[in-house]
Amino acid sequence: MTQTSSNISNSTLLPAKAIGTISAISGSKASVLLVAPADAGAAVQDKGPFIGTLLTVDTTTAVVLCLITSLKVPDNSLDDKTARTRVAEVELVGELKRESDGYLRTFTRGVSVYPRLGDDVLEASRTVLEKAYHFGSFSAIEIGNIRQDPTIPAALKVDEMLSKHFAIVGSTGSGKSCTVALVLRTVLASHPNAHMVMLDPHNEYGDCFGDATELINPGNLNLPFWILTFEEIVEILIGNGEAHPDEVDILRDFIPVAKRMFAASQEGAQKTARQPGNGRRSKFTVDVPVPYRMSDLIGLIDAETGRLEMQKDLRPFKKLRARIDSIRRDPRYNFMFANLTLQDDFALLLKRLFRIPVDGKAITVVQLMGLPSEIVNVVVSVLARMAFDLALWSDGRMPVTFVCEEAHRYVPCERCGFRARPEKRRQAGWIALLSGLSLYLLYADARRRRPGHQGVPVFLAAGYEKKPRA
Repeated sequence: MTQTSSNISNSTLLPAKAIGTISAISGSKASVLLVAPADAGAAVQDKGPFIGTLLTVDTTTAVVLCLITSLKVPDNSLDDKTARTRVAEVELVGELKRESDGYLRTFTRGVSVYPRLGDDVLEASRTVLEKAYHFGSFSAIEIGNIRQDPTIPAALKVDEMLSKHFAIVGSTGSGKSCTVALVLRTVLASHPNAHMVMLDPHNEYGDCFGDATELINPGNLNLPFWILTFEEIVEILIGNGEAHPDEVDILRDFIPVAKRMFAASQEGAQKTARQPGNGRRSKFTVDVPVPYRMSDLIGLIDAETGRLEMQKDLRPFKKLRARIDSIRRDPRYNFMFANLTLQDDFALLLKRLFRIPVDGKAITVVQLMGLPSEIVNVVVSVLARMAFDLALWSDGRMPVTFVCEEAHRYVPCERCGFRARPEKRRQAGWIALLSGLSLYLLYADARRRRPGHQGVPVFLAAGYEKKPRA
């Protein structure tokens, strides 16, 4: 879908009558003192603008576009019914620059010349709205019409949208799920070879995208434990590692040894090194994603516990072994621990999860309902890390869109859930600017969307671009 500038005239750009004046301005926000309607009994549509209305301010060199974000009546005018003072809070979203001959260009973000106190504020005319929502020759998809003028289509520039992190925020019941379904269906129709991964916590998107869906649920998910980082396996087996430092040290010593034992058995070697200290000096570290057997790890713990010269407290060993046995027997963890035959099938996991090749299924829907609630954060962390690593090491040649439905459930503030290194998440988000990973968030609480809110480090700038955007 394309649009040419010849379709947009430059006549009747601004309505003649102002609806208010600038009463305060600070940074990208301003306050507008609205003109009271002449007739108190006027129809609702004649009583002034509503939230979301696009307003204009002429600064001679450009027409500044302002979006109403809130409306209020000052406290000091509540008792004076004759004054009817009304104030609109607006955000300066961009401008239409004026050329020397008076012609207005199409919309650009940012404001080059700020409005002044007392400047007239007008409601945007149809022509201004057309220029503001003009998308030119860019590849775009139409998702509806703008509320201010239903004859003007609302479109998304697909390439630009998927080249950065973006989010949909809103309260419960506001239509976030319907919006994301509409947007993704339209994107998939125009980009059938895309690589998308969607986290579905309520199992509601399984039939949404038809034959283009690769559906993964706890029944067919295969996420072997050995691909987890050390921090992630500690979260699974121990929980809060800071409260159990001795058990963390046991895992740190024995996991590299278990990896060496499996590698030696695959090579047909007869000797294995069971000394914990040697594991740290080998090429197998706690974070290297290579297979190892949980039975070998248990055997190492038992061997250490049964040593006659053992002078350490045995309680951390016994607790850790009991926890491992409990998880291995729990059917909810079958997707991670149930495989009897251990092999390096990491490549097959990546192919299925990220659709390599696409083979007619451009989106993978991962249904999270049914997973143990205590490890959903870890599963999300693993999938997000794999998406990031794939996009990074492919040098951006295989862009990936990672969609997080109800992201507030597993990407909340620093003090709760998703504990795996918040500072690493920030670094990963900025590195993703160069790697081709687009993060798509759906938040149920709009208060979490503030860019400066430290509890939501995932709201970062652009995706594929070479430098961050403000």
